[in-house]
Amino acid sequence: MQTARLLYLSVICFLAGQFSLFAPQEAPQQTLESLRPGKVAPGRPDQFTWPVSQNEDIGNIELVRKETPPPTLSVATAQSFFYTDNVLLTEANRIRSIGWNGWFNATLIPYSTFRWTPSIGLEQHLFRYNDSSSSDFDAQILTFASTLKLNEERTWSWTICYSLWRLYSVHGEDEEFYKQGELVNSLSWYRSLTEDGNLGLSLSTALAWRHVSPAQFDRVSAELGAGLVFYPFSTLEVSPFVNVAARYYPTDTDAIHNRRDFTLQSGANVTWRPHKNFSVGCAFAWVGNYSNVDTLDYAVLLPFVGVGAQVRF
Repeated sequence: MQTARLLYLSVICFLAGQFSLFAPQEAPQQTLESLRPGKVAPGRPDQFTWPVSQNEDIGNIELVRKETPPPTLSVATAQSFFYTDNVLLTEANRIRSIGWNGWFNATLIPYSTFRWTPSIGLEQHLFRYNDSSSSDFDAQILTFASTLKLNEERTWSWTICYSLWRLYSVHGEDEEFYKQGELVNSLSWYRSLTEDGNLGLSLSTALAWRHVSPAQFDRVSAELGAGLVFYPFSTLEVSPFVNVAARYYPTDTDAIHNRRDFTLQSGANVTWRPHKNFSVGCAFAWVGNYSNVDTLDYAVLLPFVGVGAQVRF
């Protein structure tokens, strides 16, 4: 009986060790996914002017839709301070910390039409934690995207993109610890709810597949999102949102088999743009992950404030 009990305890300790290593290893990618700029607050689609011209010879000219061409190159940065009550995204070892996220981005649009906009984007992320410096990491993301407006009003939008992610530690000898490629196919819809366009509703759905090194984080996911976009005045945007996702991990490990997660994310963004190239904002996000593997359940609170700037050419 004593031998069996010791064997049982050894197995439990081994499995707990496997789970405790698994969740924190995935935590940086999940945190980056939650805090990545522009992911949850799309704002209004491109605005158009409807000019009316008059000519003495031919009279009134019909309304003509005029679109401002997108910039060829955009360079942007955002610097934000955030708080997390769960750095490692695990219920077993919750660490609270203030953090800093530095984001730098360059986006190239080589060609575009009224409906179609391809782009190439490069992002650099820096994450630093005040109370968990061993969790500090940097990340690089290269994205190839194609966005197609599906109707004349440009309320329906289809985007397909493929991105390469690389995460690496800034401490110790093991630098690169995570790599992934991700293919995302998404459909979004936006409708103004008022005549002046100051209140709108956005809906989105996406299917995504990612292949990862290490392979136990390979994932297929289906997501749904909804949000309101409210402009109390032209330079202030308030955007509450909710996103849900069902995720399946096809690669098993010795300790984890047939993993399936359900993730809920909700919160709100407030952004003030005193100038078209400068913004100040704050946001609140709560993320809950519910897995069929109980030890991979977690909840995290992520309030943050930041400033952003961009230059377009």
